[in-house]
Amino acid sequence: DFPSGSGTTDNQVAFTAIGLIQKTTYYFRIAAINSAGNEVQGEIRSFSTLPLPTVTTGDPTDVTTNSAKLNGEVNPNGLQTNVWFEWGTDNNLLGYSTTDPQSIGTGVSNQPINATIFVSTGVTYYYRIAASNPEGVARGSIVSFRANQLPETTTEAATFITLNSAELNGTVNPNGFETYAWFEYGVDSSLSTPSTTDNQLIGSGPTPITLL
Repeated sequence: DFPSGSGTTDNQVAFTAIGLIQKTTYYFRIAAINSAGNEVQGEIRSFSTLPLPTVTTGDPTDVTTNSAKLNGEVNPNGLQTNVWFEWGTDNNLLGYSTTDPQSIGTGVSNQPINATIFVSTGVTYYYRIAASNPEGVARGSIVSFRANQLPETTTEAATFITLNSAELNGTVNPNGFETYAWFEYGVDSSLSTPSTTDNQLIGSGPTPITLL
């Protein structure tokens, strides 16, 4: 209630409504009652709250040993919007790096967004898309990926050597990625044009596999 006295002139009345839902239409009117118990209501008006951008974090693509492309979609919902990615090695992104902001205008449809980051071999990263307009910042869900890691190889001494045959030996650690392995051999000490054995699928485990 707003005491407005008993004068005969207009009194300006205002109230800030908080806790409203974004992108929602609300209806309101002013009402008044006097000491005689007479109550009146004004005409009904409406307004719509402004929306934050709508954001969706996508899956990464083009993941290599030293880079990855981050992907997502943003709908500006009709307001001037800037977008960026937040990324790092903390699974909750309590600390993170950001890509350069991109301005995507004031459209009302989903727009694909991507940015390439540099990563370290074998490290797991977390990221999300973020967007801001004059009403605030919206953040997408967190997505993770692991940067590619090269297999680790060790050539071991040949065994069971005869006049015309030998057993070639070595180990390969797939380091968590599906890996094929083979031997290269020949009479050229630099193996510039070697013969090769058939590929062997050795899986994607984190431990060395012995090849014969």
